[in-house]
Amino acid sequence: MKTPRLLTIFALLSAALLAYATTKPRQATVPELSTSWVGWAGSEYFRIELREDGTGLCGFYERARSSPQLHEVTKWTLKDYNIEMTLKPIDAHAWQMTMSGIATPTRLNLKLGDGRKNGWRSEATFEHEKEMESMIENTKKRMHDYRKQEGTK
Repeated sequence: MKTPRLLTIFALLSAALLAYATTKPRQATVPELSTSWVGWAGSEYFRIELREDGTGLCGFYERARSSPQLHEVTKWTLKDYNIEMTLKPIDAHAWQMTMSGIATPTRLNLKLGDGRKNGWRSEATFEHEKEMESMIENTKKRMHDYRKQEGTK
């Protein structure tokens, strides 16, 4: 008697997970993407500002160099889920870089590289800077509140 019930539960859970896993997020709009994004590619921290006019800035910080490098986003385009950015180095020590990938309203999944056939490549996930700042502040506040509470015991 237990086996059919377990199989039914398993089948329902499997169907629910499959439906959830195959649900595509809606396509992003240019106004939704026109904001600041942050993310990590290996040990490099990136910050991208995208403007509605299809331009922007990209800065990244390499721990090995301990100084940020700046690129101008001369053009960015969105077609369906695909985003592509054309970058031009601003700083003398900045190197060529390309960025393209998938954009949703809440996330950018980008492939990074220097544009050469056998050059460097990396991948990074970017999220809204304001959301990341909120998560950081909420976590710090929770830890601070806990320490205060511990001090009163």
